[in-house]
Amino acid sequence: DPFRPGYSVPERILVCVAWPYANGSLHIGQFAGAYLPADIFARYQRAGDPRLARELSDDEVRVLADHLVFRDLKPGDVLVAEGTSDNHLYVIVHGALGVVRSHGKSESTTLFTLGAGDLVGELSFLDETPHYAALVSIGETRVFGLEREKLEELLLAHPRLVYHVMRAIIRTVHEIQRRISMHSVELANYIYKQHGRY
Repeated sequence: DPFRPGYSVPERILVCVAWPYANGSLHIGQFAGAYLPADIFARYQRAGDPRLARELSDDEVRVLADHLVFRDLKPGDVLVAEGTSDNHLYVIVHGALGVVRSHGKSESTTLFTLGAGDLVGELSFLDETPHYAALVSIGETRVFGLEREKLEELLLAHPRLVYHVMRAIIRTVHEIQRRISMHSVELANYIYKQHGRY
């Protein structure tokens, strides 16, 4: 299962198809039967091991894969600029993105780094909240993006898929909130030297 935690996607995967053949006239079903499964498998492999996929069943991954757009970023490329909103939920396939305040200025500061599998831009994806920092590629980075409108189109036909995507976003936000709370406690302990920790 390429979406299980810890699975390492090979650098290169060869995907082959068999030529369609028929005794009579060819029709679209024969082409779809030959090429469509290979295309789905290729998209499936390219997605790597994102947190988003851990929430989805194999069938849901296949449905969602057709709505993903992949982007390859070079070092220093800006995925989303500071102060702008974006209607995409991004997932890092490989590489890393820096969350950078005042990017391109002398006071530029990298707040933290996101790595492979991390969800990116979840708040802006939900409610168009402007990004408080730029998302900047660190080294060669590949991401895939899911457009908000594409997910909304799946709501009636695949409501559980949409629910699972939203659950992945909530888990990510909850983890960020928990991490901030832990850092706040550590900072308070450092300042006030409570419990003899420092």
